[in-house]
Amino acid sequence: MSVASKVVELRRAGLDFPAIAETLRLPDVAAAREMYAQSLDLTVEAELNQELLLSEIDRVDRLHRALWPKAMKGDTQSVDRLMKLSARRVGLVSELERATQKRLKTAETRGNMVEYEGNEDPRDARTSEGVTDYRGVDVLQHTSHIRPTRKVRARLSKVANARDTIKGFDHGMDVCGLTYGQFSLLDLIDAALEITGPADVVVCTWSAGFYDVEAAERFRDSGRLKSIRFIMDSAGKRGQASVGDVGEIFGRDCVRATRTHAKFALITNDEWNVVITSSMNLNLNPRCEQFEMTDDADRAQVFVEFTNTVFDELPAGDTCDRTLPTLEGMASVKPNLGFAFGNGIKTGRWGD
Repeated sequence: MSVASKVVELRRAGLDFPAIAETLRLPDVAAAREMYAQSLDLTVEAELNQELLLSEIDRVDRLHRALWPKAMKGDTQSVDRLMKLSARRVGLVSELERATQKRLKTAETRGNMVEYEGNEDPRDARTSEGVTDYRGVDVLQHTSHIRPTRKVRARLSKVANARDTIKGFDHGMDVCGLTYGQFSLLDLIDAALEITGPADVVVCTWSAGFYDVEAAERFRDSGRLKSIRFIMDSAGKRGQASVGDVGEIFGRDCVRATRTHAKFALITNDEWNVVITSSMNLNLNPRCEQFEMTDDADRAQVFVEFTNTVFDELPAGDTCDRTLPTLEGMASVKPNLGFAFGNGIKTGRWGD
């Protein structure tokens, strides 16, 4: 391990620059600072950049923990330093989140965010109650807990097909996009299945009219469908395939008809919980369309429960039912009525 790398490791362990210089027997404190700065100037992999940021976040957390007792006693200088540390930590976390979205970055930009101390180290900083006591603070224990972030790919797709539009979709990634309607929800599902492999599919749509019945049949026979279920609006659409038409292609038991304008798709197997929400119907529609696509088990569970409840409640096939499903047994948000019932008011003669 190079001396510069050792400087970074010791800095992460919570040592100040004078202590680092003494431990590594460097000429002076300035040499320790310079080596730390040089390590930031190197072009490194994103993982190392994250390590540098995490080291600063860890150190900020330890400083925060050491100053906290003084701040709780009302020491104004300690409170002021804690506020600065909190603001600094927010900046570091934000930079860490951005770093996860890029494979390579120069640490020069990181140096602007990692504001290591100027002329005096916080370990030597005095407050109105004297020098901060860092004894007893476990500087080797990592205290930062960074919420796992999701990569986001936001795209405008004017002419690209569905496969190219969602290229790169993976676990921990969201893809959202605007299209010119050059592909349908069915095309989007088919492209997603190329990534996930065979899966159970759910499609909820207002208009299920296929622009190409043969395309629907190829989709059915592709070998990628472990199962498929449709929830469709029960009203007939002029020039569109009906609920019965979809039932003929995929099987009557695979279809439920109700009053719905929701448009979503689920693609689930042992490794994936893909949710697609979109303005698209199954049919091709050459207008601006929108979609969002994510792999999220918690989000998928809501739609899975909705689908299961609808299929349990409603009969198979086209019923022409124009009522909303009751969805008994599915948890629902309760309204805030703004009033409550109290005890009844007793009436009658005094003393009765």
